[in-house]
Amino acid sequence: MGRPRSIDEHINDFELMFAEDTAIVVISGNKDSQAKIMKTNNGITKLFGYNTFEVHGHEVNILMPPIIGVKHNYFLDQFFKTGKERVINVDLSTFAMLRVGHIFSVTLIVKPVPSLKNDI
Repeated sequence: MGRPRSIDEHINDFELMFAEDTAIVVISGNKDSQAKIMKTNNGITKLFGYNTFEVHGHEVNILMPPIIGVKHNYFLDQFFKTGKERVINVDLSTFAMLRVGHIFSVTLIVKPVPSLKNDI
């Protein structure tokens, strides 16, 4: 386990969550609904062109270019099998896909969020 995070780091995370150009996408980590989008903020509309109701219940790979999306469930399965965190809490530069199909570069941060109702 690494060093404790500073107050400034937590404040920065909080400010990023409410930034106008930040899309927050919460996906399920449960086996029966793995990778399904459970919740989003309004950034999904501004950045991707989707309304929140259009993506809820769909797999998160709807937001990815096909070449990345087809491997996403494999990556999740490997994480749950091994527990190895290759992309958790790391700035990851990758690509995303707009509703209209255009691909663009993004920087994302994956953070597991424990749930009392579901596993993560």
